[in-house]
Amino acid sequence: MEITLEGFKEHLQFEEGMDDSMLSFYLDMGKKYAKRATDDENSSVAYYIGSIFWQYRTPESEMESAFNSLTPLILQEGLVKDDAKINAEQNEVES
Repeated sequence: MEITLEGFKEHLQFEEGMDDSMLSFYLDMGKKYAKRATDDENSSVAYYIGSIFWQYRTPESEMESAFNSLTPLILQEGLVKDDAKINAEQNEVES
């Protein structure tokens, strides 16, 4: 799934008239974090991380707590992608 600002706004349930001046920055940070964590710009992870940046806009200690709660989801996403890749390679070899 493509990562877009409009998709990010939908994920946030962003309403007309809300200040969106920093949304593209938060989304870019989410993309970078997702790329480092899963070696892919995964849209789900990018949206999760971007939404934490948007929602928390608070001290680093609270941000750390939010990321710690998402770590299992990020790791699971990476494992699912790795499993799919391995299965595809095995199917190709068997063919």
